[in-house]
Amino acid sequence: MSNRTHISHLESEFSEFKNKLLVMASHAESIMNTAVRSVIERDTSLANDAEAADSIIDRLEMEMDDLGIKILSQAPLARDLRMITSGMKIAKDLERVGDESTTIARQARVMAEAPNSQTPERIPEMANMVGNMLSQSLSAFVSGNTQSAKAVVKQDKKVDALNKEVRSVAVRAISEKKLTVDSGLNYIVISRCLERIGDHAKNIARDVVYLFEAKDIRHPKLSSNS
Repeated sequence: MSNRTHISHLESEFSEFKNKLLVMASHAESIMNTAVRSVIERDTSLANDAEAADSIIDRLEMEMDDLGIKILSQAPLARDLRMITSGMKIAKDLERVGDESTTIARQARVMAEAPNSQTPERIPEMANMVGNMLSQSLSAFVSGNTQSAKAVVKQDKKVDALNKEVRSVAVRAISEKKLTVDSGLNYIVISRCLERIGDHAKNIARDVVYLFEAKDIRHPKLSSNS
């Protein structure tokens, strides 16, 4: 294979890798939104749709791993190397978003069968915040907007605070007999899943900063001391 042919083949695989990542991102956003709707609307068919879609994300992650390793074996340029390593990490976070969304969908199915079960006000608010974080981090990846990515990282503390609030409210409602133990635990699980999706959105945002600025912002204190 000539050098020109090798470069052309590598560019083709590189383009395929990026396209697969964008498709995976679209599916991850969709499955999360569907799972959240299944909770709010008490719709078991939406819950089933969300759970079924998770296998698509799992398959895409495996395909991206295989393609990423293949590209890495061909000694790409430093910039492209960051793209592949960051892309593989982002794919792992997107796969986890699918897993957490599936758990939410399963809880929604249980809740739909429970009489007089109401969604706590903070759950839709939390879901909206996390959904925006995920969307913003993925948009930052597409546009290369690292300032937008850094803003996502800062939002994570608000999600953590909401998760603690939902947990406290649910525990108090259980102790006061305003919620059954099962219903309260459902809310706590859903809130925890949303908090974890927020963590994955934050991870994606950090990877975007690393990709476009070659800067690791996971541990700012270490970076400032180096």
